[in-house]
Amino acid sequence: MNKVSRPYRPGDEAQINRLYAMVTGRERTPEQYAWEWLETWDGRGSIDLLFDLDRPEGDQLIAQYSLIPTPLSVFGKPTVAGKTENCMSHPDHWRTGLYLPHEQEWFEKEKARYSFFFTTAGQVSHGAVGKIRRKLGYVAFDNWVRYTLWLRSGTLRDELRAIAAAKGAVGRALAPAFAGLGTAALQGVSRLRRRRRCGYRTATHKAGEAPLGEIEALWSANREAYGITVDRSTAYLSWRIDRDPYLEHEYLTMWDEGRGGGAAREGGGADRGGVRSGPAGGATGGAAAGRGRLLGYAVYYERHGILSIVDIVVDGRSGPLYRHLLAALTERGRQRGVEKITCLTLRRSRPLARCLRSAGFLNKGILSPAAFRRSFRPRQFFLYVPEELRDDPRVTDHDSWYVTELVLEGRDYDRGAD
Repeated sequence: MNKVSRPYRPGDEAQINRLYAMVTGRERTPEQYAWEWLETWDGRGSIDLLFDLDRPEGDQLIAQYSLIPTPLSVFGKPTVAGKTENCMSHPDHWRTGLYLPHEQEWFEKEKARYSFFFTTAGQVSHGAVGKIRRKLGYVAFDNWVRYTLWLRSGTLRDELRAIAAAKGAVGRALAPAFAGLGTAALQGVSRLRRRRRCGYRTATHKAGEAPLGEIEALWSANREAYGITVDRSTAYLSWRIDRDPYLEHEYLTMWDEGRGGGAAREGGGADRGGVRSGPAGGATGGAAAGRGRLLGYAVYYERHGILSIVDIVVDGRSGPLYRHLLAALTERGRQRGVEKITCLTLRRSRPLARCLRSAGFLNKGILSPAAFRRSFRPRQFFLYVPEELRDDPRVTDHDSWYVTELVLEGRDYDRGAD
């Protein structure tokens, strides 16, 4: 074996996409590859390759370690994290031990570019991905959970019936009753919690037409309050959302037009569901004349009758403002005729989950006893914390993390949420 390890060079994408299709079963166009890896918000992603020059020409790539640069705000301080994506080895070398040394070598080198590192699918390949990351010093941090608001009771009923029927003969016999009672209970709780309508002016914008400058101004005024999360700059949103070649996104923005003090009327203090004053609490300025002040925004896409929330932010992390914005999203879902609205987040991070539940969103998994086991073993979201922050207890506090689908790859596929 004549091995050569080096970074990406122009022209390598032919072999990279060939190996990607071989490993995943998915084809990828040169344009899709360029968007994700060569033309990111931060320039080229990290693409570290291993070749065997003794193999036939065009089939010499045997391993890839790759990282998408992800802007991270750590309690208001900007940094760049490396998100593992498309890490792979040739099927001829599976279970041979070839891949791990390649990742170990380049992981150490990539620390010059990135502080944090994270993996969003540690459970794949029967957990092999997670095992590799643990050997490099990552911690198994959390799992994904998907909160759902069903707009059509029949959809929920069908899903519950399928859950029961999968439990064998007894489950199939009890499926109709279980589905009927479960639907009535879950929809009853959901309707009691959610607002009927949004009390602010809202607007929808196609990708490429949203007021990204004002969204960034809102974010800049609030980034410290959101703990550890994606840093929502215009450059990142333009790349990740507006230029995504896989999905057609839409923005929904919510505005205060100056009636009676704006967001402050929702209550006092962010910890009580209102809006804090001062640098971390209120977005000021930047609004176009006559438009008012931006209070929050959401980004979403629709596929197969499901409206998936990619990101959601409100001024001051105000609970009431979340409810108003989610009420507007619910109405938007009805206008588009979707069956349900979903939002992906981390299972142990409670702040966003509380806001979703207060707006009628539910985790279907609550019907499983496993949903109440907080000790359920993390196996999906793996995290590497830089040495200088390992003694800060806030960094490994799940409630410090505000994670939405914005950190993911930008394709419509199941992340395996619990």
